[in-house]
Amino acid sequence: MKKKILFSVVACLLLTFTVLFHAEKTMAQPESKSAVSIPVGQAVSGQKNLLSAGAASVVSAGTKITVKEILKNPPVYQSPVYTSSATINYKIVMPKAGAFYVAFGASGGNAYAYFKNAAGTDLSASRTNTKDEVTEKYYLCSAGTYTLSFNLYPTRSGTRSAVVFSPAYVSSGKTIPADGSERYCGHAANNGLSTFKINVPSAGYLRLAMGDASGGSYKYPINVKTKGFTDFEYLSSSDNVRFIGVKKGIYTFTVKTSAPVYAIKASFTKVKESKYGKKKSKAVSLKKKNTVKGLLPAGKAKAHWYKIKLKKNQKVTINFKTSLCGAGSAVGGMKFTLYASYDTGTGTIYSGLRTTPYKPYTIGMSPKLKKGTYYLKIESYKKGTGYYTIKWK
Repeated sequence: MKKKILFSVVACLLLTFTVLFHAEKTMAQPESKSAVSIPVGQAVSGQKNLLSAGAASVVSAGTKITVKEILKNPPVYQSPVYTSSATINYKIVMPKAGAFYVAFGASGGNAYAYFKNAAGTDLSASRTNTKDEVTEKYYLCSAGTYTLSFNLYPTRSGTRSAVVFSPAYVSSGKTIPADGSERYCGHAANNGLSTFKINVPSAGYLRLAMGDASGGSYKYPINVKTKGFTDFEYLSSSDNVRFIGVKKGIYTFTVKTSAPVYAIKASFTKVKESKYGKKKSKAVSLKKKNTVKGLLPAGKAKAHWYKIKLKKNQKVTINFKTSLCGAGSAVGGMKFTLYASYDTGTGTIYSGLRTTPYKPYTIGMSPKLKKGTYYLKIESYKKGTGYYTIKWK
């Protein structure tokens, strides 16, 4: 009686880059092309059950499969049923360079997997078998045709056994929507470099969060940069978010990591900047209790000038809120300078990187600031980029 098996492969982000193989090769004829029942176990990495609810298609050995860029519910295939040891080959067509992904399991025995290029070179780094569970692997490769081989060994002679597998791929260089959804990118080669793009519709800032495929442990550190950056930004498990000031246009991000696949969550916030002066003589007045918004676009930030006028000696608090990125510099950020117009020297009261409230005062008059006009200069320091607000309280 023909049985059916239900399968689906859940999108996988938190994976390890170990690959499995076995050297023995034996040939056998399939008993039938019918589907078999495979007990569903846990992935070797301890992730969620990966096979459930979805139909598997039985495919004959030698079938050519063109993989699609999809990690949520990719197609699920099953080999013919065998009752003795067998080597089962499939032709895998990679339409683009990137990371080939395969999840596979075995019924009634053990399965080993090989992934070979056109020259027959095995692309594996290590080997592990799978039995009544699901193993997930990634392989970095260029566009072209490859051979995916399974060595199947029934637990005992006469046992009906088959392999169930789900292939897909993740490419490099694609455009990622900045909608906060989780997306995946893979490398085009083993040089550790890949790219992705974000189309920015208007001025604002990007919130970029990235993670590797090692269960959140950052086994593979991620470094990222784009135009205007002096160098790569280093991301870690405790520091994996960057804010980047942007203008309308397409931003290409270069990623350097040993992770074969990494995840991206990009979100865009449109910002209507408050009016500011481009030089001191054109400084725009700040009104008390009003909040002004400003952007420091990556690589293009110019100084923003504001001023406050005090009609009497009084306390002043200037509040800052920032979402910034060093743009490849460990000390990059937003520099704030306060000048006094009445000072006959440089007039500088304060100059430095600032993100916390500032309460200036005149020496000998603490905690009050002497009446007069004061100029605030906001600028990028060491290519620092992002978004800020200022409020005179």
